Amino acid sequence: MERIQEGQPFTIFIESANTPAQLEKIFRHIRKLLPKDSKIFGVLSQSQKKKSLEEKLMRISMRYCD
Repeated sequence: MERIQEGQPFTIFIESANTPAQLEKIFRHIRKLLPKDSKIFGVLSQSQKKKSLEEKLMRISMRYCD
């Protein structure tokens, strides 16, 4: 996981996940790193060829992201 801190008033993390379990692990880890009242915004990209995987990743993201 790469943390981008260039003086902006927020933190950016860059990481990739290929499975729902990996994405869940990433979000749990980020949540632990941030203050309790912090918001998480996620950007996902997935091949249209794997629509069922995309739907699973979106459901996970909706649980963690604002």
